[in-house]
Amino acid sequence: MFTINPFSELTGFISPFAMQVYVIAMVILVVGGTLLDTIHKKSAKYFFENAEKARAAASKSLSGGEKVSIAIKTVAEDVLLPVNSATRAAGSPIFSPCTVSSCLPPPRPS
Repeated sequence: MFTINPFSELTGFISPFAMQVYVIAMVILVVGGTLLDTIHKKSAKYFFENAEKARAAASKSLSGGEKVSIAIKTVAEDVLLPVNSATRAAGSPIFSPCTVSSCLPPPRPS
């Protein structure tokens, strides 16, 4: 699979310039379609209004460093740590987040 480059085989039928134009056109169409969908569904308006409501209801303003610290802690606990299947309930999702203490194995008996 990694020994053959399918694009080098494709250059026998289609010029490399045509392939580049195609890839660029697809990127532009995906971005444009996403923007049109956002405008059509008015989801951007909802998210901006919701962000303003949350900002107005906030009891404390966080600094940039505090926001980064919270983001790092969230990534460390919810993304990087593995899910402990022993503590997961029967009906809970497979990728449920776990805290540091619930992901640690139980202590060994002496």
